[in-house]
This record gives sequence, C-alpha cells and structure tokens, in this order.
Amino acid sequence: MKNNKKILLVLVVIIVFGFIVYLFYPKNKVTPPLIDQPDITVSSVVYKNTDYGFNFSLPDNWQGYSIIKNTWTGNILTNTAPQSGQKIIIRNPKWTEASHYEDLPILIFTIAQWNSYLKEDFSVGAAPIQATEMARNNAYVFALPPRWDFDYGIDFKEAQDIMRGNPIQAFDIDSSNLNQNSIKSESTDIKNATYIIDGKVVTLKKGISTVPVVPGSSSMITTKYWGNEIKHDFDGDGRDDTAFILTQNTGGSGTFYYVVIALNMARGYIGSNGFLLGDRIAPESITMSKNLSTPDVIIVNYMDRKIGEAFTVKPSVLKSVWLKLDTKTLQFGEVMKNFEGEADPSKMTLGMKTWNWVNTIYSNDTIITPKTNKFALILKADKTFSATTDCNGVGGEYTLNGNKITFTRMMSTLMYCEGSQEQDYSKMLSQVQSYMFTSKGELVFDLKLDTGSMIFK
Repeated sequence: MKNNKKILLVLVVIIVFGFIVYLFYPKNKVTPPLIDQPDITVSSVVYKNTDYGFNFSLPDNWQGYSIIKNTWTGNILTNTAPQSGQKIIIRNPKWTEASHYEDLPILIFTIAQWNSYLKEDFSVGAAPIQATEMARNNAYVFALPPRWDFDYGIDFKEAQDIMRGNPIQAFDIDSSNLNQNSIKSESTDIKNATYIIDGKVVTLKKGISTVPVVPGSSSMITTKYWGNEIKHDFDGDGRDDTAFILTQNTGGSGTFYYVVIALNMARGYIGSNGFLLGDRIAPESITMSKNLSTPDVIIVNYMDRKIGEAFTVKPSVLKSVWLKLDTKTLQFGEVMKNFEGEADPSKMTLGMKTWNWVNTIYSNDTIITPKTNKFALILKADKTFSATTDCNGVGGEYTLNGNKITFTRMMSTLMYCEGSQEQDYSKMLSQVQSYMFTSKGELVFDLKLDTGSMIFK
C-alpha cells in the first residue's frame, strides 16, 4: 500500500512538471514584420564628414546647424614633438552672439596621437582629466573634451543628452597617406623644425612658413627665422640646443617677435612654444644668465617704445626679460630678475612690470587659460591701466584701498575678432576686488564673492 502511494506521488510530480514545461517552453511563433513594430524615431539631420570618416546624428530641431573648424594644440609633457589636430564644433542653429547655446565639440586624433595621449605624453586643455573616446575608424579617434559643458550654455542638458546617445558613427577611410606609426618627425635643422606660436603649430621650411589666415583666404600668416642665436645645453643631455627669435606677420601692419628654443634631441630638433616679446620692437641680444641661482636662464634684451607712443616712433626704451624653458612642457616661464631664487612679495609692486595673464581658476574648479600670450596688463602710477588682448586694446582707471582694488571706466577699441577671449578677460577684470603677491612672482586678483582668482606673472 505504501509503495502504491509513493508511485502515485511520483506520477503527480511528473505530470505537474510536464505541465509547467508546456506552459513556458517557447512555441513556434512567426516574428511580425518590422513595419508592424513600434516606430523608432531616426533623425534626418546628420552631419557627415568624409575627410575624417564619421557621421554625427542630431535631433530634428538642429536643422540648420553650423560647423566651426578649429585646432587643438597639445601641452607637451614628455620629450615628444609638438602635437595638434582638428577640433570640430557643431553649433546649435539658435546660437547668436547674445544667446550662446551649448556647442557639441569633437576632438580628432590620429590613432598614434591617441595612444601617445593616453600615455600622457601630452595633454589637451587645462582639465586634470583626459578626453573620452566616442568612436574610431581605421585612421582616427573621435573624442569628447573633458568638462566641455562647464560653460553651461543655453540648453546644455539637451547637448548632454545628444552626447550620451552615441551620436557618432565612424566609417573607414582611405588611410594610405597616413603614417600611423609615427607622430611628427623632428628636424635635423632649426630652420626646418616645428614650433608652437600662439597655440598654433608652425613648421618652418628653410626658415619660413606661410599659411592662409583662414582656409581659402588670400591673407597669409608669415612666420620667419630672425636670428640672435645662442647655443646652450638647456635640457642637460650633452647636446647644444639653440635659442633664437622668430617674427610673425598675421596679415596686418604688425610684426610680432617671439623667442623660441630648438632642443637638439637624439632624433632631431624639437621646437618650443614661442614667448611673445612685442609688436615692432627692436631686438638687441640673447645672453645666458651668469647668476648661479638662475641656471639655464636666457636674458633677452630689446628696445621698445614708451607707453602710449605710436608705432611710427622708433623704439628707444631698453627692456630685458629673463626666461627659463620647461623642457618637459616646452613652455617658457618668466624669471623675476629682481630677486635671488624665489620672489619676495614684500618688495613687489603693481607697477613694477608688465603683467601677463596666466589663467583664471574658479571656485568650481573651472580653469580659463588664455589661448595666446597677448593678454597683458600695465598698472600705472597715475591710477590708470592699459591692457592688451587677442583683439582690442583695453584701458581705464583703478582705485586702491589697502589691498582692495577696483577697475573702473573700462573702454576698448571696437574691432570684432571671431573666437576672441577679450570679453571674458574684461569681465574678469571688472569682477576683481583685491590683490596679493606670491613668492612665485605672481600677482593674484581675487574675484568678488570668492568666485575665483585671476593670476598674472
């Protein structure tokens, strides 16, 4: 009897299990045609770039977008050649000078550049984090800059949503003309090497470079070897490097003079970033500092004009600037020649020199860095000031009360320059409330409401 009950129980379990399997086992179903599925919205607005090999999908309300082509320039962190590449900005069709809608930026690297970038041979921008790869093809990597949306333009959340939606579809291109196994080759001659002038890569050929101001323009940017060479082993590798002066004319009446150094590496010369001396000055000499506290420092002597003199007046004021090259970043730092070693803030004054804008650091960790080294500030004893920018000249008055300082009655010339940082620079000056000096020879302006600091050197 007991055995019969056990057999019956087993049969019941088998029947129940079979019923469950029947219910959940997939039946042979016919998949409905795709047209019967719910519609998937596909934007008809697509930016296609056949030069680099990618499509970028946009929402329908971006019909009429515009494309801005720019250049990114790497900050050299190791002894690699200067780096630069294409930066493409997709601009919202609603964008105007009065209403800045959030842009969609794309940095384009060769694969070799991207691998070098990931190894931290160079950086792009001031943010302490790297760009994010969005897509790649057989030749290029397409990346999103770090903190690209930190300006919080109009509809920045929509821009963020677009970038989160994997908008780039890369496709392979003919890469037969690309050399992916090398970055930029160095030169065996300083007159055929590559330098960085105002953030742009300049490659000399027989001592000269001529490129259009913008693609298709008849106006040319001409950069030339000028001279005043001095030989010195700046990086301590046993080979003599060369410091000298370049000139650059950007299509107007100005002739700008820059100091550069060509480092003599085992594989050839690597050019530095240029240091701007001034417009239509008269260079005198480049010598090495003989002060043991300032090794590897060059002293550049040149004649300039008095403040306010017209460019038609012959330069008559002797000036000197002491410079030291950071051989890792290939950028110059200005040495305070009035002090031994570190600067003494108690001896520093507002009118002691021309102050060059280094950067502005905001309390939310945003860093604004000038794209060129043309931003300078002169504070005169009569409580007036003058400033140069990447576009117009700015002037006005300032008031002092202890370490409190306020810039007032600011005026500027009215020339329009595409992509200029002049407006941001002037706005920062208008927000200054106090100042201090540092032992690094810096002038630091604190902005109102503790929103940040503006640093000059």
